[in-house]
Amino acid sequence: MPNYIPKSSSIIFQCILHETVYKYIELNNPTNKPISYWIKVEGDSEFEIEDQYVRLDPKQVQKIKVKFTSKISQKKYGRITFTNKKENNS
Repeated sequence: MPNYIPKSSSIIFQCILHETVYKYIELNNPTNKPISYWIKVEGDSEFEIEDQYVRLDPKQVQKIKVKFTSKISQKKYGRITFTNKKENNS
């Protein structure tokens, strides 16, 4: 199942206690059809995203903003999963 293999290495959020840091994940659609994804965040509650769903039109590039707010001074872990949502019946 190659669609479930991570596409890059870990994203590190370095900050001090009670600081908020933003990182971006860039998605692109090189096809001629729209692509939609459900977005799921797992792990510690310090990780947040704005939307649970994203739709990319053909040839579109979109950045997904990931927010991390440090609540305690320990390492925290999270995982973001993008699951393809079928656009039509074909």
